[in-house]
Amino acid sequence: MTESARAFFCVELPPDVRKSLYDSSAALRKQFPALKWVARDSLHITLKFLGELKVSSVDDIAATFGQKLTSAGFSEIPLCTGEFGAFPGLNRARTLYIQVKGGIAALSLLASICDSTARVNGIDDDKRPFRPHVTLARARQIEHLESAKLLTPAVSSWTATAVTLMKSELTRAGSIYTPIKVWKLGGD
Repeated sequence: MTESARAFFCVELPPDVRKSLYDSSAALRKQFPALKWVARDSLHITLKFLGELKVSSVDDIAATFGQKLTSAGFSEIPLCTGEFGAFPGLNRARTLYIQVKGGIAALSLLASICDSTARVNGIDDDKRPFRPHVTLARARQIEHLESAKLLTPAVSSWTATAVTLMKSELTRAGSIYTPIKVWKLGGD
């Protein structure tokens, strides 16, 4: 491991859900080839992006999160997909996503524990509210993606069973994700 690591907290998706999301965005990939599409096996729900961390601080962050998660007493979270959307909006998109619905109150609480963990460990808060989603693609420049709202994605349902502290290595071919630590929801 190098002296620093780019990291984030996330909920990983089951393989069948990743495949369903990827397949349901096929028409959009053809319609908007200029977007940088997330690889199927990299689809996830980001709870908190931590940025570049000193490797020496990763263990402290993991320990803090583990304590907070244990004291919160989480159980598994039922989730499902919603509509396509974009940040900041479909008419001037930088990020194309699919909404996540279901146990949003529990998922939001989980994200707030990630935020609290970051603050305790000296990581600045980005001040943006948590909006549960799975990023499908990013735009190098502003794109007009209004036609995405005309498509109905396949609905996928699953249960979030764990939270992962993930390392992200940026490469020309896309990000390579490696789990640093995984915590099960609802027990060990």
